[in-house]
Amino acid sequence: MKAIQFDYPGASIEGLAWGEPGQPTVIAVHGWLDNAASFAALADQLPGIYLIAIDLPGHGLSAWLPGGYPIWAPAEAIAWVAEQFSQPVHWLGHSMGAAALVLAAGAFPERFASTVLLDGIGPVTQTNEQAVDTFRRHVETSVRAGFAGYLNPEQAIAARIKATPFVGAEVIAPVILRNLEPRNQRWFWRTDPALRRPSAFRLTEPMVEEFLRAMTLPTLVVRAHEGIVPEAVFCRRLGLMPMAERLDVEGHHHLHLEPEKSALLAKSLLAFWERAG
Repeated sequence: MKAIQFDYPGASIEGLAWGEPGQPTVIAVHGWLDNAASFAALADQLPGIYLIAIDLPGHGLSAWLPGGYPIWAPAEAIAWVAEQFSQPVHWLGHSMGAAALVLAAGAFPERFASTVLLDGIGPVTQTNEQAVDTFRRHVETSVRAGFAGYLNPEQAIAARIKATPFVGAEVIAPVILRNLEPRNQRWFWRTDPALRRPSAFRLTEPMVEEFLRAMTLPTLVVRAHEGIVPEAVFCRRLGLMPMAERLDVEGHHHLHLEPEKSALLAKSLLAFWERAG
């Protein structure tokens, strides 16, 4: 594993890489409040693959964005990184990363060799009637201020486990540690507090459907049996994608963090990337 960096206008996008350049390249993008370290267990199961996992803006070691984090912000970052390769490479997105990947690959399918959507199949949407309430929540919600920090990283890990009890401490610890920094003998989050602020606006379902139809590239859509995507939403959106195939897997929303489940997932991913070329 080694550090890697990509240029981004006015900032930088940091990441981690496993394998060797020259091998088939896969770029991985994480979910909300996670970071590149969330793909470490999966990377160990992908021999012959040059896996690059990036920290999306506001997460991990990447720079914060002054304009906030609507779903099109990470999508723009993905499209920017994709443009920095001499030819299209494969992409893997988890949860929010998968949602952003739908927007980027739908808008620029020529920049992507294939996509894998892991327990995510496009952004959360709103109806026209929900727009006023969505904007109101955004304005009324301020980012948390005055956080005193944790005495040690273990406290931060315990706080994350409380929020997502299905994820074990041993598998989430690398992700938490990458999101922490020591200051004044305490530990604080590196992640931008603005990530926790509700979006001012969301895309509508018809808008997302247009991006799904525009994904004219091989796509593997992975649904975890204990995941977060309702079956009805999953099926409806999957049917709109011209070149998508479905994979159902056992496990929860963060199954790729666990060595045993990631080993099973890796076999399917390797077979898909071989088919996709």
